[in-house]
Formats: sequence, structure tokens, C-alpha cells
Amino acid sequence: MNLKYIFSIIILLLPNALYANNLAGAIESGLQNSREYIIELHKLKSAKNTQNSAIAEFLPEVSLSYQVGEKQNIRSDNTGLEGFKTETTNTLSVTQPIFNGLKGVANIKKVKAEYLAQKYELEYFKRELILKIIGIYIENSEYEKILRLTEINNNYYQRILASIKSKGSLTSENEIIDYKVGYINSKSELEDIKNKLAHAKFAYENIIANRPENLEPHSPAILNTTIVDILNKVTDNPFVKQKHYELIALKHEHKKQVGNFSPSINLSASQSKQENLVYLNGGDLETKSITLDFKIPLFQKGNEYFSIKESRYNLEISKEEYALTVKEIEKQIKGAYKEYQYAKNIHDSSIKIYALVKQKLNRSEYSYNIKALDLISLLNIKIERNKAKIRRYEANIELSKAYYKLMLLTNKLQEINI
Repeated sequence: MNLKYIFSIIILLLPNALYANNLAGAIESGLQNSREYIIELHKLKSAKNTQNSAIAEFLPEVSLSYQVGEKQNIRSDNTGLEGFKTETTNTLSVTQPIFNGLKGVANIKKVKAEYLAQKYELEYFKRELILKIIGIYIENSEYEKILRLTEINNNYYQRILASIKSKGSLTSENEIIDYKVGYINSKSELEDIKNKLAHAKFAYENIIANRPENLEPHSPAILNTTIVDILNKVTDNPFVKQKHYELIALKHEHKKQVGNFSPSINLSASQSKQENLVYLNGGDLETKSITLDFKIPLFQKGNEYFSIKESRYNLEISKEEYALTVKEIEKQIKGAYKEYQYAKNIHDSSIKIYALVKQKLNRSEYSYNIKALDLISLLNIKIERNKAKIRRYEANIELSKAYYKLMLLTNKLQEINI
């Protein structure tokens, strides 16, 4: 089941999702609770609005004006009207751009690329946040299990020490010391896991805005592709895509600046009616006009030359940034792949060791039941079994983190099984 489908189910069953007791619900709640993510969403909406407004360069300008004023016609020969008259003017004008040297087309392509760059900036931020949420969720889930096992082991050490005490001189001094050291280490491990769990719970409540209670278990996902296939998807990384579209935007910005030297053509039409004109002795005047405006820019204080140079320099910088970003993400992917392989080996070993220790405990319990094994030896084997299980849970945490870190560097969210 992919993440997109899970999210649609969560929205339909929103009251259940609010508890965030499964990984998909925790991700949804974490995204909704993140003010930083909400800010990024607003930035994307702003970029979309800018993209939509770019079409304005191709739309007509329409204006309607009305003027009224008191005027007196006094001529140099002392003729004309002596009194003031109220003169009014009504004007309707329409101007339609016909050609602007392709600056408008370049601007539309530029703001579209800027919108896509902002979209992938949001995607990159979203993945970083999802990775953090996944880590917090899995830590809370596994730390709870580790805490229970550590408490059990601590209890086993107490039972061993009590049993040794009851035996008196039958146990060697070195053996007693070993068990005391084991008990002290167990207490330290218990305090350590309590501290880790407390931090994980705090992070869960702070980021996901829910209490980490009754969390559904999550098994580590297994990678079913090679490093070569993963590296082939390096351009799927949202940060790479962001830099790609920033580069495209600057290409069109450069074209836009060059377009400032191109001619522009506008078609204008206007109708104006002036009533009670003083200089016409109270007569009216109506004017209609259609004008084709052809303009060639020759020199504008030299600013256009500097703007072209600046856009070209910015374009070259962006090209280098894009190349560096691709190399950096490739390095991150290779590093994440090594982390995953290491975590996978540790995880596989922990499963094998746990299975063997479990077999050993089964045989030991049988021996204990037939009085062939004493209680202290049985408790030691149970402690060993619990420690093996703890290592398996710890391996689950590291493998899951490594898997999602690698996947979120390349694959689309819909391709990742949660």
C-alpha cells in the first residue's frame, strides 16, 4: 500500500488519524502540525499566484476617466467669456499589446520555472520532515519494547543475586562479583533506555502533536534494487529538481533581459467627449482615435547592458550550482547505501543470533523442568535471550532509518511502502 493511498484513507477516517498510532497517521499529523511546513505551503501558493499573474503582459489595458472643473476663457485681446463655466471630459481608452520582443513569453516561462523550483523546495522540506517523523515513531515503538526487556533482565539479576545469597559459601567470590557487575550494568542500561524513551516521547509530542501510545509495530522495509538503479534516479531528488528549475528560470530571465532591445508594438483606441468647452464658447467636442504605437529602444542610460551581464553571470553561477548539487546528492546516496548495507548486515545477524539463543533457551527450559539445570543458569540464558532480542530491536531502528533515508533521497513518495 503506497503512502498516497494511505493518506487518502486517513483523511476519510480523520478522527482515528488524530491518534497517530500508526506510521502513516503519525506522518499526516506531523505534517499538519509543522508551522515550518505550513510556511513552505504558503510560499508555494505565492509562487503560483506570481505564475498566474504573468499572463497580464498579454492582456489589454482599459481605463475610464471623468474630469470636471470650472474654467474661464480670457484671451489676450480681452475677448472671450467673462464668467466661469463647468467643463467636463469623459474618456474611454483601450490598449492591446501586440508584440513586446518575446519578453512576455520569456517571463511566463521564467515564473513557471520559479513555481516548479518552489514546488520541489517544498517537496525536499517535506521529505526531511517525514524522515524525522519516521525516526521518532520507530524509536518510540522499539524503545518501549527494549525498556520492558531491560526491566525484566534487571529483575532476573536481582533474582540471581538473591539465589546466590541463599546459597551462602557454595558460590565463588568471583562469580558473585560477576553477577553484581551484571546487575549494575543492567541498572545503567535501564536508566539509559528510560532517558532515550523520554526524549523520544518528547520529540513525538512536539513534532507529531500526539502522545505515543499504542503504537502499531512497524517492520523494517527491505531494499529490492541496486545502487546502480538508485544512482540512475539521482535527478528524481527534489533538491536536484529545485536547482534544475532555478537554472531554467535564470535562462528565461536572461532571454527577458536581451528582449529589452527588441521593438514593442501596441494598438490603442480611445473615445473622449468634452462638454461645455470654454474655448468653444460652451460647445461640445467628441474625439475618437485608433493608434498603432511602434517603439524601438535605443539607449536607456545603459542599465539594459548591465542587466544582461548580471543575468548571464547569474546563469553561469546556477549552472555550477546544479552540477555541484548532482554530485553532492550522488555522494549522499552512496553514503546512505553503505549505511543501509551495514544496518542490513547487523539486522540479519541479530535475527540469526536471536533464533539460536531462543533454541538454546527452549532446551534449557526443558533441562530445568527435569531438574538437570539450576535456576541461576536458566536465568542467565533468559538474560542472554532478552539481550539478543534487544539487539534485534536496535537493529530494526537503524535499518528502518537507513532504508527511508536512502529512499527519500531518490524515489517519489508514492513508491515508498510505509
